[in-house]
Amino acid sequence: MTIPVSTSIRIRPVWARRQRRVYLQSDLAPPSEREIQDAIRVLGDEENQIFAPALYLEAFRILDEVGS
Repeated sequence: MTIPVSTSIRIRPVWARRQRRVYLQSDLAPPSEREIQDAIRVLGDEENQIFAPALYLEAFRILDEVGS
């Protein structure tokens, strides 16, 4: 039995930005509107602070970059 590979699952914008920051180790462009909106959604769910701390911290970083 083989399970088909999904083509509809996408990485969320905040996590994609974190991955670029960590693995590319270069300057990033300012956060996009999608990244900002996703960061707000991430921070709105307090469970992310416990269960997904790296995602939560990246969301804070995105909003901090917008405010700078």
